[in-house]
Order: sequence, then structure tokens, then C-alpha cells
Amino acid sequence: MSEYNSSPSTHTIHPGNSADAPTREHRRKAFKAGIISYQNHSLTVDCVIRDMSSSGAKLQFSKSVIVPDHFTLTIPMEGQRVECIARWRKATVVGVEFVGDMELDARNARKQSLDIEYVISKKQSILKIPD
Repeated sequence: MSEYNSSPSTHTIHPGNSADAPTREHRRKAFKAGIISYQNHSLTVDCVIRDMSSSGAKLQFSKSVIVPDHFTLTIPMEGQRVECIARWRKATVVGVEFVGDMELDARNARKQSLDIEYVISKKQSILKIPD
């Protein structure tokens, strides 16, 4: 049985399984702050955009969070937003497909900021004070 279904809500792509995977556009590595929002923008979750193409992105979260199948991704540094569908999930990483076009979101544009504890949680040596 194929791991792909014709229904967009159940279409799943598993990373690393290229035998049945359709050809996809090359994603550029990224390190951008992102915000996902859902339930009419009443709930938001911060994330880091780890790679991106014109058709999708890989989002990383600081901890395990509930990510719905359909949500809006805002990229504050660029003042953009786009509707997304989650295509695969693995621990704290979610692969998304963009549905629709990137829109300008000037009212949510702001300087990019990331939680320093999240960014360097695995790089504690940077924080050590020299003797």
C-alpha cells in the first residue's frame, strides 16, 4: 500500500524515504524566527524555520507542541505570512507545504528575535566564563 493518499489532509511525506517520494524543490537552509497561528489566530506557537523553499519549509519547535494540520505561518523578520498544511512530523520538527501565496503582513513585521536559551541549549560552552 502506498504511503500517499489523494486527500490533501491525509497526504504524508516521510523524510528520507525517496523511493516513492515525488520530486521536490531544493530547500535552502534557514534560521529564521517563525510563528504559527491557528483557531482564527487566537493560539500561537513560536518556531524556528530550519529550511525553506517556495513550496514549503521545515519548522522546529523548542519542545513537543500540538501542531494542527492546517495553520498560518508568519515570518516576522520578512513581514510575510502563508497558509500551511503539515505534511510530516518527527519529534519537535514538522514539514509543511505552503498552500496559497506568501502575503505581506506588515502589521506583524518585527525584528527577528530568538530565545537565546533555545538557540544555544546544546552549545553551553559558549556561555562558560573564562577562568
